[in-house]
Amino acid sequence: MLPRFAVADGLRSGALVQLDLPLPDLSLRLIWREDQESLPEMRDILYAAARP
Repeated sequence: MLPRFAVADGLRSGALVQLDLPLPDLSLRLIWREDQESLPEMRDILYAAARP
């Protein structure tokens, strides 16, 4: 399974086809170590993007 944006060009060109398979409800979870965070502002951007 791949996100649509990652395969959009292949779908448009016909190099890839979408299969109609039953898919579970999926959620993406991101975790990181605060002491290893190199871009602290990225956390705010990811949280904002995840809100419906």
